[in-house]
Amino acid sequence: MRNVLKSAAICTLMFASAAHADTSYRLDMKVLYNGDEIAAPTIVVASEKQADVIVDNPKATSPKMRMLVSAEPGPKMSDGKDTIGVKIMFFESVADAWVVVAEPVIGVLPSVESSVQMGDAAKAGAAHPYEVRLTATLFDPATMSVGGEKMSALGGSGCPSREGSFLFALASVFGISTANAGPGPGCCAVTNVTCCGSTICCNNVNNHLICCSPNP
Repeated sequence: MRNVLKSAAICTLMFASAAHADTSYRLDMKVLYNGDEIAAPTIVVASEKQADVIVDNPKATSPKMRMLVSAEPGPKMSDGKDTIGVKIMFFESVADAWVVVAEPVIGVLPSVESSVQMGDAAKAGAAHPYEVRLTATLFDPATMSVGGEKMSALGGSGCPSREGSFLFALASVFGISTANAGPGPGCCAVTNVTCCGSTICCNNVNNHLICCSPNP
């Protein structure tokens, strides 16, 4: 399986090991399947923490998709500019099981969109079937917050059952077919997107961010 990484900055496997405990990152993403946009999730995740993002658009022709996403300070470029290191473990649902498509690790310039193309091009045709377009920035709480009343007004839902969380843990370790199991505590859902482990979870619907938070 060949994976193509297109980044406005650099691709690297080594990121800075030390990170500020209070640093969080805003990741604005667009998920495409065969060139069609399936979802446009925006998440806020603490440095070196992992967010679990599930995309399930019933109107799309794509399989259900899942991304384990984390961000941390990246290495400095030769000109001294800072980068942000982003790791994505990308899954697709096949016969109700999560199957790993790719595990790209990239370094990106803040506020500069980068593109990661994934999947078996030989199987899908001329192009790689999956693409994630990503813009990473340091999170500024003054520009984006989700309170309990605002979350309800924007259509965010509460956390599903604890059983789903346990099933997801088993799926990650043992590969059990639980692609349709619901996520557990620490999660929230908006239109076509469910997030676990992020402090804010949004989906861009008609150029309007619909957001929720697992801790409103």
